Amino acid sequence: MRNCPDFVFAWMGLWSIGAAPALINSSLAGNALLHCVKISGAKLLIATGDADVMGRILDSKADLEAAGVSVLRLDDVLGQIESTLPVRPPDDLRKDVKPMSPYGLFYTRSVHTTTILL
Repeated sequence: MRNCPDFVFAWMGLWSIGAAPALINSSLAGNALLHCVKISGAKLLIATGDADVMGRILDSKADLEAAGVSVLRLDDVLGQIESTLPVRPPDDLRKDVKPMSPYGLFYTRSVHTTTILL
């Protein structure tokens, strides 16, 4: 996802269920994209963006799915998300989140600059 309101809402929504999102550089493609998604441990890739961003992701979709990662185009489900009633997720989803738990995993183009912020 590029910088947009949906990005912030997705991040907060993931926190609400005890998940730390893996923030993957939207310029990544092919093996670099696959590597970052794999090492993050992500099981779902939520994607949105211009034709270039979506093209890179869709080009790798078969490899991502073969690695056990579902690819979801945000544009395909945004209407459903926006029509869902706001309900606070149960606390037990966050029971393993501690003050030192990561709030997000940041991945860039270079292995040498990959950052994990706590």
